[in-house]
Amino acid sequence: MMFGKPKTTAPYLTRALEAIDAEKFPEAQQIIQDGAIDYFVRFKPAAATIPVKDAPLLIHLYRHMADELERADPVAASLAEKLKPIKLPPITFTRRSK
Repeated sequence: MMFGKPKTTAPYLTRALEAIDAEKFPEAQQIIQDGAIDYFVRFKPAAATIPVKDAPLLIHLYRHMADELERADPVAASLAEKLKPIKLPPITFTRRSK
């Protein structure tokens, strides 16, 4: 099955760091929140098809992927650590029961 080309966006973190450099902190916060929402919206349809009993497998997989990304790119890992204090918007994640 063929799917369309994924949506391409300007990197959120690049724009957020530029806003921080310009001391536009509320704008940087909004850019990061917008990015988090955008990526969650992309992820949610795929995850919604996974049975709730496989949720632990999904959690384990995403933690493993994050660990591998950090290992492969220490600079990204360092930036991710600096993002931890930034509050992300709440998300609603409902799962099918089977």
